[in-house]
Amino acid sequence: MYCVYLGKAVQTVNPPSGSVGNSQVASTIITGQTAETSIATDDTVLIHDTSAGALRKMTRANFVSGVGGTNECRWFASVTNDQTISHASLTKVAFANEVIDSASNTNTKSQSTDNTFSDETDTLNQNSNNRTRAIREDPVAYVNNSLVKLNEGKKRLEDRLFEQKVLITQLERRKDTDLKTLDRHNKNLSTWKNAYQNKEFNKKVKTAKQLLKSGHTKMETQRIINKKFKLNRAENASTGRYVRVASSLLDK
Repeated sequence: MYCVYLGKAVQTVNPPSGSVGNSQVASTIITGQTAETSIATDDTVLIHDTSAGALRKMTRANFVSGVGGTNECRWFASVTNDQTISHASLTKVAFANEVIDSASNTNTKSQSTDNTFSDETDTLNQNSNNRTRAIREDPVAYVNNSLVKLNEGKKRLEDRLFEQKVLITQLERRKDTDLKTLDRHNKNLSTWKNAYQNKEFNKKVKTAKQLLKSGHTKMETQRIINKKFKLNRAENASTGRYVRVASSLLDK
């Protein structure tokens, strides 16, 4: 008779801690499970906690809450025309066609490849964003407020135009008065000038008559009158009209 002793199971023994490694675990522990195409927020995943040096479980909601930060802004824009970009240069790309802008803060006019904006462009963009938000929040109030501001601007412009018209009218009246005064002065000046010239001419005629009557020649008479009246005439110049008038009066 042959007797084969196979052994007897006395108890179940757990593997010692840290004794189960990659070689003891088959990949089918994961790949052999039933496939899922979606995950619920309360489904759990297995992670290794480095701070505790142990395996931990975590729900899907907790797992993805710290991934990707806070996604508050979504935008999508495209260009409408071809743009020439020079080699080895920083060039602003104009995304003129805005499709999506969840936070209303996308600059479609001067989006830059290096994410830099001038202060002036940034200010214009902020003003545009503020107007966009106001229109979206309450379009009727925005239109009414715009109409009020437009009417106020129109009233200020009309007041300015009226003030300018008044000033122009005053200047035109002053101009007319000044022109009349100038014309009157010119006439008086012409009269005084003629009177003075006539008075001086008569003096020269009277002196010439006396000199010619006393026996001086016309040229001598002219030289004496030049010195007496301080006339700027050449010595050999012809006699003046006053000498000729005096001579004709003596001949009568």
